[in-house]
Amino acid sequence: MAGRHPQSLSGGEKQRLVIACGMVKQPDLLILDEPTSGLDGRNLALVIALIRRTAVLLISHDRS
Repeated sequence: MAGRHPQSLSGGEKQRLVIACGMVKQPDLLILDEPTSGLDGRNLALVIALIRRTAVLLISHDRS
């Protein structure tokens, strides 16, 4: 996927790309607005594994 243009990616792939770009800078705090919305179980687990490595302020509309 490294050679693909970001506009050719699916919604979930774009979501993960944006999170990865933010994490490359190794921020002290990462603010995410519903980072797992619309992701399937496998990709949800990947995103959660990624964001556990830094401090996160997570915004969600899910009550559970």
